[in-house]
Parts: sequence; structure tokens; C-alpha cells
Amino acid sequence: NAVSVSMAADGDSFLHAESAAQKIMSGNGIEATQITRGNLIDNGLKGVAGIVGVNQSAGSINNQDNAASMAVGPGSMAALSEADLGMVNTGNCSRETGVALTDTLANGALATASGIVGVNQSSGCMNNQANVVAVCAVSSPF
Repeated sequence: NAVSVSMAADGDSFLHAESAAQKIMSGNGIEATQITRGNLIDNGLKGVAGIVGVNQSAGSINNQDNAASMAVGPGSMAALSEADLGMVNTGNCSRETGVALTDTLANGALATASGIVGVNQSSGCMNNQANVVAVCAVSSPF
């Protein structure tokens, strides 16, 4: 997870917040013969608040990432916020036979969650999943 925050209390400020992550998967091979593979979020994460990132992977060689960037400045001149994420899959091979894959959110998981909440679940192989958020806010009396 990558998080960047830039804040100023007041005044003539320029704010810049940037979070970045890069993931590369190249030349990997997977041979799976498991009968069952899965993820479960059961009755969890209830009432979480703010910036929350959750990644689950029961598979192989998965790219999962959460990036958040925030620039906030009351009375500031300018704010810039960016969240960059690069994911690359190349030359990979997956051979799976007789595999049952499941991803489940159950029994009120994430109930009453608020804010920026990102959840990635992957029971497969070589998946790219991302939650990327950029927020900037400037308030000016002009």
C-alpha cells in the first residue's frame, strides 16, 4: 500500500502529494492441481473508516496494490495530488486442472464502512488488481 499526504494550515502554499508503485511479473510459470482455493472476508471490516486497503490472494503471482494520495490546503494557492500505479504481466503461463476458485464477502462484511475503502480478492493466477485514489482540495476566500 502506498499513501502520500500533503497538508498546509493556511497561507500561500503549493501542495503536492504523490504515491507510486510498480509491479512487474515476467516469465513465471504456474502448475496447480489443488482441489479448492479461495478467499473469504466473513463478518469482518465492519465499521472501518478513513482510507482502508485490503488485499487477499489465494492464487499465485498476483499483483494487488492500493495507492492513495491527498493534498489539502485551506487558503493555499494550488494543490496537486496524483497516485500512479504501473502493473505489467508478460510471458507468463498458468496451467490449472480441476481447481474450484472462490472469492466471497459474507455476513455483513464491510457493513457501515465509510470513507475510501478498497478491497481486492483474487483466487486465480497472475491477476492485476488495484485501487487508486487521488484527492486534492483547496479553499480560497477569492
